[in-house]
Amino acid sequence: MKEAVKFMKIDYSITKSQRKTFVLFLVLALVLMFINDGMVSFTAAYLSFGAVTLATGPFGVENFRNMHFMCLLPASTKSRVKGRFLYALAYQLIAFAVSAFLGVVQCMRYSNRAGITDEFFQFILLFPVIMTGISLLIVGFEYTLLYAVGVRKSAQNMKVICMLPGLLMFALGSFAGEELAEAGASVSLPALAAISMVVGILSLFLFFEISVYILAHRDSI
Repeated sequence: MKEAVKFMKIDYSITKSQRKTFVLFLVLALVLMFINDGMVSFTAAYLSFGAVTLATGPFGVENFRNMHFMCLLPASTKSRVKGRFLYALAYQLIAFAVSAFLGVVQCMRYSNRAGITDEFFQFILLFPVIMTGISLLIVGFEYTLLYAVGVRKSAQNMKVICMLPGLLMFALGSFAGEELAEAGASVSLPALAAISMVVGILSLFLFFEISVYILAHRDSI
């Protein structure tokens, strides 16, 4: 694990310029939520989109400088891949923490309003969990695809691989969130949130193992 953490720190150091971009995502999410009177689903989907998109940053840096830097460091392929997945996981957890915090703030704002149901409060608190599970699946898929395509070949497809899945998640998440908010008690949000997280975590582990196999196989050629 120490080696993986070391590689995670390397990824943070080579992508330090994008930290300002992530802070901007967080500030914009806060502003948009209050301007639009608490669009919880939009805010959670927006933060997840930012976390997923920025998580692919190290692959973009490798395309333009120090392409083989990671391969030359004394460590196992599994540690290299694990460090990068930890890098992605950190972004998802930050996005989840901010979404959850904003959800609590919204619950406090809505607590004195008439006509707000318990199901809506439940939606506010659980939708960030649902989006986090989906974002884990998406980022795992993106990483595996980038490892499969390869750094050299992925340069021309980088924008598509990094942006398209996140944009689709953002659009569908915003739409589905509004539908879930209106569905109320007809949908079991706790069950949906639990399924989303279980699927997200298991898929992340699966994509991790596939990525290790792909990179180990490519390095051996």
